[in-house]
Amino acid sequence: MARVLRQLMTLMNPVVTMLVVLMASLTRATEWCPQVCTCYRQLTITDCSGRHLHNVPTVPNVTLNLYLENNRIENLIVRAFFSTPNLTILTLHGNQLTLLDSSTFDGLHKLQVNSVLHCFHSITWTPKSHLLY
Repeated sequence: MARVLRQLMTLMNPVVTMLVVLMASLTRATEWCPQVCTCYRQLTITDCSGRHLHNVPTVPNVTLNLYLENNRIENLIVRAFFSTPNLTILTLHGNQLTLLDSSTFDGLHKLQVNSVLHCFHSITWTPKSHLLY
């Protein structure tokens, strides 16, 4: 891609070239951000708060901060955050969580802030053997 951009720069007006480069970078950033969320800082911050979500969306694997507060999420499935191993901040308050699998947070060794405990009305824990992977 770098070679193609260099060739474009020599053939095209510098202003047009800058527009092409800007559009390419914006396209790459939005390709991985869920449509229902807003992503910042090269996809490391994913804000899905207040979107009336019933499920945790698939988010970029480079996400460090994931904001899911004030939605309608009731269940966190097995390894719900498996694709985000570097997650450090996770907010879930303001949801209607009632079911939490024991392996929901497996692999999240860097998680620092977790507001899950503030959002349970009546929680049911399910052992790993009761839910399919």
